[in-house]
Amino acid sequence: MKTQVFQAHTMASAVAQVKAHLGPEALILRTRSVRSGGVFSRRKLVEITAAAEPDANPARLHGSAQPARTSRVSLPDLDVPGWLQQDAPAASTRFSDRGATLFDSRSSSAQQLQPYSSDRLQSLFESFVSGYINRSLAQRLLDGLPDDVELSSTSSKNPLLSRIQQMIPTAGPIQPSLDAKPRIVSFIGPTGVGKTTTIAKLAAQYKLQRNTSVALLTIDTYRIAAVDQLRTYADIIDVPFCAVLTPAELAEQLSRLSDHSLIFIDTTGRSPNDHLRLAELRSFHQVLGPHQTHLVASATAAHSQISSAIEKFGPLGIDQLLLTKLDETVCLSPILNIFADRLADSPIPISYVTAGQDVPDDIDVASSRDLAVRILQEHCD
Repeated sequence: MKTQVFQAHTMASAVAQVKAHLGPEALILRTRSVRSGGVFSRRKLVEITAAAEPDANPARLHGSAQPARTSRVSLPDLDVPGWLQQDAPAASTRFSDRGATLFDSRSSSAQQLQPYSSDRLQSLFESFVSGYINRSLAQRLLDGLPDDVELSSTSSKNPLLSRIQQMIPTAGPIQPSLDAKPRIVSFIGPTGVGKTTTIAKLAAQYKLQRNTSVALLTIDTYRIAAVDQLRTYADIIDVPFCAVLTPAELAEQLSRLSDHSLIFIDTTGRSPNDHLRLAELRSFHQVLGPHQTHLVASATAAHSQISSAIEKFGPLGIDQLLLTKLDETVCLSPILNIFADRLADSPIPISYVTAGQDVPDDIDVASSRDLAVRILQEHCD
């Protein structure tokens, strides 16, 4: 089996190289990305290791009079990002047509999709779908665009960029309390998404850069390492810290820290399917009173995983979504499906995004434009 490595600035370009050199039935064995710069400004290089089928037709691989096939590159169940291991988008289009009014409520359904007459739009549509944007959503993003529009432009005059930007709600930074009561901010989410490190970043920024009185609490007593990690950060930036075991103890500590402007609460990572543990977490939340809850989710997770987390953690009262690990995901585009699913409901805005482990750096207030630019650049050179 012939193996080659391809590099490009976008997933679409890299896949196009694979198809051009190894044919449409090539097997993608590995993908990875290399980035440099800040959270949003860093440019990534997508690298794909692919192999040609041993019985591939050389004439088809290197060009012939035969018509080009449009089937997607085959993806084996190997060491590739989770979103690449999903079935073809056509088998999992969960986009709700109730949200079609964002662009045109009269748009065709996914079953009525027709190829675009413009090669540029057709190529971009295929790139969106290969990036696991639902087909119906991909069509709505492209329908009605003029053929001569500069789709890769980051100018505000680019209608495609504007459409993507409109889909991404953002919440702005956490605002410290201005009255006598502290603003209590709880961070919830599945295991391994980076809640503790994210809290440390925010606490350091507010204490060291904004001179805000901050306190840290954790109810993540199941993981001793997490308690020690947060205590270490608290000692470094010189803020109060305590771990609580029961809702009653949480209420007591909140009362003791009531003179602080911000109280960040770290919680135990829970599986969205662990109903007993989620009920336990809810008992802690019930003593918080008015507060703000951020669902922390990894950008590397599949659309279905994040949607499931939103649904299962929903009873805890999710106010905002915080996306971590932007530096570890090859393609951010699937997050658009999350907002498309919820267009008719109250959308959950993104508060912050993180890209890296450095404290207090590697975290930024979410910008719908910056996120839209990154998504667009994944599909346009």
